[in-house]
Amino acid sequence: MKPLPFLLALAVVLLWSCDPDLDIALDLNSGIEPSAVSLIFPEDISECTTGISVSDTASEVIFEWTEAAVGDGYILTLINLSNSDIQTFETETESLPVILQKGTPYRWLITTILTGSPEISESEVFVFFNAGPGSTSYIPFPARNIAPGNGQAFPENQGTVNLIWESTDLDNDILEYDVYFGDVNPPPLFNANVADSQISGVPVESGTHYWQITTRDQSGNESVSEVFRFTVD
Repeated sequence: MKPLPFLLALAVVLLWSCDPDLDIALDLNSGIEPSAVSLIFPEDISECTTGISVSDTASEVIFEWTEAAVGDGYILTLINLSNSDIQTFETETESLPVILQKGTPYRWLITTILTGSPEISESEVFVFFNAGPGSTSYIPFPARNIAPGNGQAFPENQGTVNLIWESTDLDNDILEYDVYFGDVNPPPLFNANVADSQISGVPVESGTHYWQITTRDQSGNESVSEVFRFTVD
């Protein structure tokens, strides 16, 4: 007599082979990559003033993006840049109302998903400031790296690199930057109170290097960028 586990396994194989439609359904989207969408609203590097007030401290903002050419669902990722809190929302439509804190900067992006496919596609990333009553001083948006590119690989004989970034502030009063750089994550402080948005001739050796920028404005408001990385082979 065959052992019971063998018979059960055989039964599963027979049932599977007798249902070709099941194979087709499961494999229909295998290997297909969903397409990235374009973000519409809130706009990048802007102040959102159209939210519907729901309390003294919060308002409802409707996020909008284009329809994916390939995909049947979306994930909205929303990051509060004041406290680094991350929220995710899943939807099948190209718009979604979300309750936000007033007077707060946010970063957002959309991930396109496709049922049956392990692949995903991410949109570009937008940052905006959700307006609050009597806002007179805005927190700078986190710096974005220009060079090196995030994940960029340099040849072994690369002796130095130029760190270049950009940062914006709705009231245009950026004062200075603190630059963090090193071969550990998070990187240590490398240079404080930098007036320009670049540092040239930073020595590098073989391995992975990490860097991060703190942006400070004249009112003392600060924002911290993500940690960027590059490698020297």
